[in-house]
Amino acid sequence: MLKRGKSGRDSVASNSTRGTLEKINSSFSEPDATPPAVTGTGPFKIKRKTVPKSILTDNPFIPLPAGPVHDNPFRDPPRVFIQVDVRYCLSKKQAKYLRFFQSHGDLWQILGSIIRPYGLTVDDKGLHIRVPEGELINRKKAKVLLTSKPDDILMFLGLPVAEYWRPFATTEAMFQYIIKCPMFSLPRYSTFEEEMGLGTANDRRRMASRPVYREWTQEFKPRLREKGLYFENSLTRDEIREKAFNTFPIESEYHTRVQGFIRDQQRQALRKYIKSQVPGAEDNHPEAVKRRSKTIKAMSAIVLDGIDASEFGISAPSYLLRGNGTWDMQRTEDWIRTKVHFVGRYANMSAAEKEKLRSGPAKRRGERG
Repeated sequence: MLKRGKSGRDSVASNSTRGTLEKINSSFSEPDATPPAVTGTGPFKIKRKTVPKSILTDNPFIPLPAGPVHDNPFRDPPRVFIQVDVRYCLSKKQAKYLRFFQSHGDLWQILGSIIRPYGLTVDDKGLHIRVPEGELINRKKAKVLLTSKPDDILMFLGLPVAEYWRPFATTEAMFQYIIKCPMFSLPRYSTFEEEMGLGTANDRRRMASRPVYREWTQEFKPRLREKGLYFENSLTRDEIREKAFNTFPIESEYHTRVQGFIRDQQRQALRKYIKSQVPGAEDNHPEAVKRRSKTIKAMSAIVLDGIDASEFGISAPSYLLRGNGTWDMQRTEDWIRTKVHFVGRYANMSAAEKEKLRSGPAKRRGERG
C-alpha cells in the first residue's frame, strides 16, 4: 500500500515497512547483537538524501560487528556478505519495465550489440531509434522513443514473447533465444580483437566485468562461426526505420529531430562562413576589431535569426530557406557574400546616420508627390 507524502512522492505504509525492516534486522544482524527497534506509527518515507552510500558500513539497519575482525579464519567464523542495489522508481509502470529490462542479467547487453548497427537502442526507459544526423553531436537528443511496453519491444525485435517471461535453464538456452532476433548475424571473418571482444573501451570493460557476455563473445559465437551459421543478413538500417514508422506513430517526431540537427549544423557552418567573409584588421587596432565584430553580429542576426530590415536596413529574402525550415546553403552563402559590405557599413553607422539613410527614400517619395 502506498501513501502520498507532502512532497508528492509515494511512501511505504508503516505496517508493511515495519515488518520489512524487522526482517532485515533479524536476517543480517550478528548472533549476539540486538537490532534497533523500529519506532513510530506514521508512514515511513523513503528519502533519497538519507540512502546509505554503502550497505555494508553505512546501513542504519545492520549493526556493525561487536568485536574485532581478523583475517585468521580460525579466530573468526566465516561470514557471507551481499551487495544489494536499490533502485528508486517513481511509478509502478517504471518498476514493471525495470523488471522486464533486468530480468535476464546480460541479455540486453548482448542484444544491444546486435541491434545497435540498425539504429536501435534499448535502455532503462524503453526502445529507441537513433537519428543518424545527430548521433555524433548529441547522443541523448538523437534518440526517439518507440515504446516502453515490454511485449511490443520483443515483437518488434522478432523475439518470442512467452519464452522471455520464463527463466532460461542455462546461459546456452539464453544465447539460443537471443539469436532468434532477425537482426543477428556473424561476419564470415573476424579480427582477433573482434573475436575476443576487445574492439572498443566499452567492449573491453564488459569483457572484464561480465562473465556471461565474455562467454557469448569468446565461446558461443566462435562455435556458430565454426558451424558456418548466420553469416548473411540482408536487413538494412533503412528497412528497420521504415518498419518503425509503420509500427509506431513517431515518423513526424523523427523528421522534426532530423531537421533540427541539420539546422544546427547549418547554423555552425554559416556562422563560420560569415566570419570568413569579414576580414580581420591587419594591425588589430581596437576600432577595426570592433567594426568587424559588429559586422559579424549583424549579418548573423539577419541570416540566422531572421531580424527584419528595421534593425540593420536589410532582411534576408525568403528564398534562402527551404520548405522544411533548412537553409539552401549555396543561395545563402551567395547572398552573404554580396551583402556583407552593405551590412558592415550599416552596422557601424551612428544612430543619426541610420535615421538619415532611412528618411532619404521617404523624403524623395514626398517630393515626387
